[in-house]
Order: sequence, then C-alpha cells, then structure tokens
Amino acid sequence: LSAQALTIGGILNHNLSSAATVQIKAGAAAAPTTVNATVTWREFDMFATFASASHRYWRITFADATNPDGFIQVGYTLLGAYTTLSRKWNYGARRRVEFSNRRVETAWYVPNVEEFARRTILELDFGPMTNADATELRTTLFETVRKDVKGFFAIPDSADNDGWFVRFG
Repeated sequence: LSAQALTIGGILNHNLSSAATVQIKAGAAAAPTTVNATVTWREFDMFATFASASHRYWRITFADATNPDGFIQVGYTLLGAYTTLSRKWNYGARRRVEFSNRRVETAWYVPNVEEFARRTILELDFGPMTNADATELRTTLFETVRKDVKGFFAIPDSADNDGWFVRFG
C-alpha cells in the first residue's frame, strides 16, 4: 500500500463512555506512534479533522477503563479526506427518526421486541441552483466517490462538533 493523505478520522456507532480516549496515529512503520488527532467524545459518533497528512500506516487507538459494558464496540471506523461542497442546502431541512425493530413471539404468543437500529432520515433541499452547481454536486457526491453506495460522514456546520453517517436512498 502507498501513503494516503487523510484529513478526517473517527468512529461511528460506538459504546464508549465519556471518559474514553480515542487517538488517531500515523507513521511510516507498521505500528505508528505519532498522534495526528485526539477525538472528542460524542454519544453516537466521534470524529476529528486535522491538517492533511500523508502516511502509509494509520491506527485508531481506544482506551476506556470505565466502560459500563466491560468491552469496546465500534460499528464503523472512519479515515479519509473531507470535501467541502460548493454550496450548502437551503434552510429548513426536515428530519425524522426511524427505528428498526425485531419482534418475535413465543409459542404462547408472548411478544419480545428488540431494537436493531435507529436512524435519522434527512430531507435536504439544495435548489434552486444553476446547471453547473447541480452537475458539481452530482459529480462530487455520486460519481467521484460513490456516496450512494459507500456512504459518507456529513458535518452540517464545521463550527459545531456534530455529524452524521449518511447514505443516499
């Protein structure tokens, strides 16, 4: 593998406590020790942006001695380069929470419901826009990095430590 220039890293859908320490490290050796970023704790997703750094090896380290579950669980790790769109969506984004549950009944018809996943559905309005803006947006989000397939991490306001893992549907 060759060196990769990255500018963002983090973890998504984790069970870490607020006392946890997550660091992103990089270097030329297989066990990098140079800390590029210390990630700020958030309940569902934790991320940090940093100056572009090009290294062959990247590592995310976790330390959480006070984890109430007694183990560390991470849904996704995130390492990549961030992109800023040429325009933002219009004011008034609509958002709704959706739950995916599994319901099983025993032979005596006693129900048991378990939550599988929780997601937020966002409806974003980018219009009206010129054809050039629409082409740039489509090229950036769909054709260049295939965001409809791989998903991406969206940071609506760069001044706020908030973000969402997104897939277009």
